Amino acid sequence: MKKLFICSISFLALLSCDNEVDINAPYRDITVMYGLLDPAEDTNWIRVQRGYLGTDAASASFDEPDSLYYNNAEVILRSYNDNTGEFIDSSILVEDNSIPLKPGTFTTEGHRLYRTTDPIFSDREYEVIVRKPEYGPIASGRTFIVDTIDIRVPREGSEFSRRLLWRGSSKTELYQIYMTIFYREYDLSTKQLEDKELEFYLGDKERLSNQNSFEITFTTPAFLGLIRDGLVLDPNKIRFFKKLKFVIWAADEDLITFMRLNQPSSGGISQLRPVFPDITNGIGILASRTSNALDSLSLSQSLSRDLQLDDILCAYQFATINVDGDTCICNDLPGSDNSQDCF
Repeated sequence: MKKLFICSISFLALLSCDNEVDINAPYRDITVMYGLLDPAEDTNWIRVQRGYLGTDAASASFDEPDSLYYNNAEVILRSYNDNTGEFIDSSILVEDNSIPLKPGTFTTEGHRLYRTTDPIFSDREYEVIVRKPEYGPIASGRTFIVDTIDIRVPREGSEFSRRLLWRGSSKTELYQIYMTIFYREYDLSTKQLEDKELEFYLGDKERLSNQNSFEITFTTPAFLGLIRDGLVLDPNKIRFFKKLKFVIWAADEDLITFMRLNQPSSGGISQLRPVFPDITNGIGILASRTSNALDSLSLSQSLSRDLQLDDILCAYQFATINVDGDTCICNDLPGSDNSQDCF
C-alpha cells in the first residue's frame, strides 16, 4: 500500500545523475530544503541541510556533521496574501532535533530540524528563508497552501451507505483515500477478545480541469469483498463491527511532481532531476498537503445486514446481539438460507 502523503519525504532523494559534471569546479554552498506545510497540523517542520562538503572521497568525512549541516542557520517563515502578494507577517522557526533520523551512510549527528506552531492559513502564500552568513547567500522557498477538504457525504458520526463525496479546490492536484474497518474479534476456543482493524488504500483521485467535486461509490459486493480479502477464515472466530473511518489526503502539484519523479524508473537509469523553481539558491522542495478524516461512522441498516448475512461474508461470522442478549451469526450450512443462529 503506497502512502505518498502520510510517509515522510526521503530527504536525500534529490541527489541524482547529471549529464555534465565538472569535477574541478570550486565548491559552492548549496542549501537543501524540505518541507510540507499542512494547515491541519498544529506543528509544521522544515528540514535544512547543505550539499555534501568534502575535498576527499565521501568515505573520508561522511561521519562529520560539518559536511552536511549548518552550525548557525536562521530559518524564517514569512506569509503573504495569496491574492495580492502583500506581506502579512513573519516568525523565526525553532530549532528542534527531538525527531531522530534513521541510521544510514551519512552521519545523523548535528542534523537540524526547524518547527513552527503558528497556524498555517490556506488563503496565504508562505516563504521559508534560510540565512547562513558564514556559508553563502540566503536560500529560500515558496509555496501556496492547499485548501481544507470539505467532506459532504457522509457526515461525521452518521451512517455510511456506500458513498463518499467531498469538495476540493484548484490548489489541489491529487487526492488519496484510505478506509479503516475497526472490529472486535472473539475466539471461541480461548474465550479471548481482541480489537483489530483493517486498512485499505482506495486509490487516487486526480483533479481534472475546473473539477471541484469528487466521489467514490461502492457496490455491495465490492465493499464486502474488500473486508473478506483482509480476513482469515477461522470457524473459531466471531467478529463484531465497531466503526468505519475514512481519511482523505490532498497534495499540491509540486509534491505530486516530486513523488512521481522519484518513483523507480522502468526504463533504465533515470537522468531526471526534480528541480523546483520556487527554491532559490538551493535544491529541495517546499510544498503543501492536508487531510480530513471521518473517524466514527456506523453502517447503514442494509449494509450492516449484508455484513452479517450476505454470501460474501457469511462464513466470516460477523455477529450481532439480539434483544434477548444472545449472540447471532450467519448460518452457512449447506441448504441454509443464510438465516441467523443465536446462542
